[in-house]
Amino acid sequence: MHGDDILSQVTRVDEGYRIKVVDGYVVEAWKMLYNWRLVVFKDGQNMLVDHGYCYFGTDAETLTRTLLAGLAWDDPANTEPIGYDKKAF
Repeated sequence: MHGDDILSQVTRVDEGYRIKVVDGYVVEAWKMLYNWRLVVFKDGQNMLVDHGYCYFGTDAETLTRTLLAGLAWDDPANTEPIGYDKKAF
């Protein structure tokens, strides 16, 4: 999958990118100080984040890796994403 294909499937939000909504849970990639973080929260409750997984680095390659992991993540409420570097919470 090319970078342009990835970006056509996600929506830009203030914190980073909204990747998808699965079974009432939102998956977003947020840019942090030193990394990209996949976060999961119930749709409509973005102030109450359920899970966060770090992908070290803020470069384009790390963003692509984070977005691909988010796109492949089919059950964000009950499983972990592929390839993360650290579970934040």
